[in-house]
Amino acid sequence: MTTTNASLATTARVLRTHAARTRVGTHMSVARRYAVLDALIARTNGALITAASYLAGIGADQAFIDRFGSAFGTKASKAYQAKFGCKSRRTGLARRGLRLFDAFAYTANEMPILNEAARSYARTSNLIAA
Repeated sequence: MTTTNASLATTARVLRTHAARTRVGTHMSVARRYAVLDALIARTNGALITAASYLAGIGADQAFIDRFGSAFGTKASKAYQAKFGCKSRRTGLARRGLRLFDAFAYTANEMPILNEAARSYARTSNLIAA
């Protein structure tokens, strides 16, 4: 069986264009990675509240959360430590881009601490009702 240069070139072109294209749903898809990470975070956190989920709940947009969420989380952790004398739990998961990292997590009973931290942090004080 002989192959011609034209058929080899066609086969190579098809392989290149197929390899360069990544469809949603394939194991290399960025959209699928985001969906998998978000599902993992939702399942792991369950009823726990992280700084990012709290900020989203009071009306902050995603750009604001990406920029100031970490600083607000630190402020909330300090408020928790001032009230209870120990550090809060790092049992929550959060996503920054395509990476997962540990986040401080709070229960619904600890919501007043998050409200206090939001009032005391200058960037979030306008988001929370007085």
